[in-house]
Amino acid sequence: MNVPTLIVAGPTMTTVEIAMLTGKRHKHVLSDTRKMLEELHGASNLLKFEATYRNEQNKEQPAFALPYRETMILVSGYKLALRAKIVDRWQELEQQRAQPLPQLNDPAFLRSTLLTYTEKVLELEATVAEQAPKVEGFECIANSSGAMTIRAAAKAAQMKEMYFRAMLMEIGWTFKQGKKVHV
Repeated sequence: MNVPTLIVAGPTMTTVEIAMLTGKRHKHVLSDTRKMLEELHGASNLLKFEATYRNEQNKEQPAFALPYRETMILVSGYKLALRAKIVDRWQELEQQRAQPLPQLNDPAFLRSTLLTYTEKVLELEATVAEQAPKVEGFECIANSSGAMTIRAAAKAAQMKEMYFRAMLMEIGWTFKQGKKVHV
């Protein structure tokens, strides 16, 4: 689960977290939150709390990120056990916030951090360079007018035809019916 970020002073708790902690469906927590925020702050101020997250299918979905006060107001109508879970999670968030940040003037820390990110950048650059010919081939296929054979598309993608066909089936662009392959 990707936890959304929000420009609000201090830590926040998302409606996704609240749903997970309370065992409620996210759409119900979202609805309760929307009603509460409209009553407290007016409909025009909902944007201040809006956030998104990516679900299991990697689709972006709406959520809200609530500061402590709004979280407590929301869950005050929930059962005692559910409120207790929320309070415990807020204590965790506040403990994380209380931990001191690493010294930004510490040369060893900065060197280590820079080295870590430099290694990641080099890995990503190598991956991009390795995949560039295939990306170029797929762009060629995507930009074609549809008059390209599978063999020509496989060649453009710099793949063996049998692997290319298997990949097309795997991603659902083709299917097999009897002995024929349909695109």
